Amino acid sequence: MKLLIKILKNFRKLFKSEVTSQELNIREGLEYLKETSESANKTWELFQYFRSEIQHEHSLLMGRVTWYITCQSFLLTVYAITYSNSKGPNWFSNLLLPILAIIVSFLSYFMIQGATKTIDMWGKLRLELVSKNSKLDPVLIPRWRSNAPKDDPIHLRALWFPQFISILFVVIWVLIAYFSWRFPWL
Repeated sequence: MKLLIKILKNFRKLFKSEVTSQELNIREGLEYLKETSESANKTWELFQYFRSEIQHEHSLLMGRVTWYITCQSFLLTVYAITYSNSKGPNWFSNLLLPILAIIVSFLSYFMIQGATKTIDMWGKLRLELVSKNSKLDPVLIPRWRSNAPKDDPIHLRALWFPQFISILFVVIWVLIAYFSWRFPWL
């Protein structure tokens, strides 16, 4: 258990430092672009770049969630088959599979959080660009001018499922492990 806690703390440290340094590099690039050209064309290109990065991160997030749900469905299927074929509680279906599924859930939680934080970072950069350039007014929808992601309910709701699915599966696996040991006749 101590090893798992140590691994989780190291993941958090790695995750926090990576996102911060990435955001700094992007801000330096923005400053360079501001210095080189203030034209409307350059602003539009930068806006398109931010949109494409947000779309790319959403695609990565979708892939990660798909992978995670596929993995969990495989583990649930293996659990159902092994539990139904056993005469009572056994170490494989009642202990090993739930622990493996919970570890996969924790790892995927950090991957999913990384993608959502990167999406938020790109959204803040887009907001900064939009708020400083009135030339983009004709092509913008009103929610892009809001303080993303806090004031953008569509953005928030779109990221609810990916953020909470791993927590839901952890709860399911803990309940499965508990009830399969506590009530082996179920």
